[in-house]
Amino acid sequence: RRAAEAAMATIGERISRIASANSSTWSSKEEEKAQRAKIHESQKRASAWMKEQQDAENNIVHEVAAADKAAAMKRKRQQEDEVKALMEAADQERSSASSKLAAGLVSAAAAQKAKAAAKRLPGVIVKKAKAVDGDAGGAPGDSASASTPATAATA
Repeated sequence: RRAAEAAMATIGERISRIASANSSTWSSKEEEKAQRAKIHESQKRASAWMKEQQDAENNIVHEVAAADKAAAMKRKRQQEDEVKALMEAADQERSSASSKLAAGLVSAAAAQKAKAAAKRLPGVIVKKAKAVDGDAGGAPGDSASASTPATAATA
């Protein structure tokens, strides 16, 4: 019989039956209202607690992410500093190597010049003095007296 009544009932009647289906657990309307309010408050507290937990977890996640980012930036700065120091050391090495090379070239050139000068110059240099035309002592090997008879014979 209930099935037949349920089938014949209007939508409004069905809704009122569903809404009051739990009413049988309470003895009065005031008790039902108070208990429903208590359940609602309990659900609000549970929801607020869960929201606080989620916020706390999000804060922790954000703090960890910020710490990771800071650590990554620190590592990056250290790596950049190391690379910069290596580049400066390489530049200094190149400049010192080029100055050593230039100094080596200069010293090598100076050594070659000294060696060439040593080859050109004998240990003792002796120069003969040229005889003057009015010189009374004309030696037979003297160049001035030798040239004079030759020029006289040809003239």
